[in-house]
Amino acid sequence: MKKLIQLSIFLILIIVSFSFYFNFLKTNKTSDLKEIEIKEDSSLLESDNNLIKNLEYNVTFDNNTKYTITAELSELKYEDDIEIVKMQFVTAIFNDKDGIPLIITSKNASYNNLNYNTSFSNSVKVIYLNNVLLSEKLDINFNKNIIKIYENVVYEGLQGTVKADNVKLNLASKNMEIFMQNNNKKIEISTK
Repeated sequence: MKKLIQLSIFLILIIVSFSFYFNFLKTNKTSDLKEIEIKEDSSLLESDNNLIKNLEYNVTFDNNTKYTITAELSELKYEDDIEIVKMQFVTAIFNDKDGIPLIITSKNASYNNLNYNTSFSNSVKVIYLNNVLLSEKLDINFNKNIIKIYENVVYEGLQGTVKADNVKLNLASKNMEIFMQNNNKKIEISTK
């Protein structure tokens, strides 16, 4: 009976992993930049702090995938001569070559204007088709083609719910890894 339960849990984990893979990683993204567009809906609020309302960055890659990130309030900072944009009330949208959006929202984000790497924090929510993923932090690293989702990760899909500490997605190989920070803790899976 114990082996049957373990086998059932293992099969459910595989089904949820494949569902997550096909729903979140359908597109091929490359980091070769084709076009960048920056929009500022309102002028600089305070020139000393470089505060900007309603800032938007648009990046179009060579494979016709797009990355758009907007924030209600942003502050421009320079670290080692690289423009870092600290954002509040953020929405990022990935559109694959077929135009299907993957939407990320959070209260805060830090956007690197040189390599487009973005770190989202505080109430992160990812929506793709009928799937929702919640966490406290999410990092997109375009240099390594990795998305790391961590701290209180909850995936809600058609098959059920998965709770874990970390999800790591490789954009190049399309491999997904779900794991706990502490190896003694177990991933929680609930089916519908």
